[in-house]
Amino acid sequence: MTEKIDHSNDLEQQSPLSLMIVEDNEAQLKTLSVIMQDKGFQVDPCRTAAEAMEHFERDGAGVVVLDLDLPDANGMEVLRKLADRSGVPIILHTAFSSFESARDAVNLGAFAYVE
Repeated sequence: MTEKIDHSNDLEQQSPLSLMIVEDNEAQLKTLSVIMQDKGFQVDPCRTAAEAMEHFERDGAGVVVLDLDLPDANGMEVLRKLADRSGVPIILHTAFSSFESARDAVNLGAFAYVE
């Protein structure tokens, strides 16, 4: 007789994955944070590129969700800097997408590009 193993609680027993969200729009940041916290992520919100780089240097991140349009830098520059420093998956998200920006993001090392 084969015993069935229940793995339904395995994710709850693991430590939460650190997710840095870099987003200057407060409503979008809050929405993304709530959704990802509900999925078990430890969310570290950052509102500027400078804050994100400082946080990343100090604490790192398991995954980065990065807005393309930030008040103090272009998201592509931040993507380039983060991709050069780590193997962390970086998901670029934006409301202002284009084929060119999606292509550039993937070529710079983005794990995904979400409109």
